[in-house]
Amino acid sequence: MNLEEIESCVINAFKKLDASYLYVLDNDFTYSNLDKEGIIQDLKFKIDQIKSKNLFDLKVLPSKCIFCYPQANAYQFVNLNNGELVIRIVIAQESINEFRIEECKNNPIPEADDGLPF
Repeated sequence: MNLEEIESCVINAFKKLDASYLYVLDNDFTYSNLDKEGIIQDLKFKIDQIKSKNLFDLKVLPSKCIFCYPQANAYQFVNLNNGELVIRIVIAQESINEFRIEECKNNPIPEADDGLPF
């Protein structure tokens, strides 16, 4: 698996709020210092929390994390009804068989004169 394939799995899981997309992750990799089962459990917990708020489908938008993981690809998932941010996920490849998949908990701030999104 490569970074694009991992991103696709994670994006589909959160966009459709369905953890089954994560089961194709490679057993030989680590994800945020967790094995495959560990990362699936972690992300499934987040998905279940979102679903408990009566959300069942989210819109995905490209994003950035300029604080913790400025080199990572970030994606924000927003409520289809009101455009409100639900969760932001960062995804990065740290080595040949190690990936970072984490929630970015930094709050977005309005675009400022400096051009930074948050």
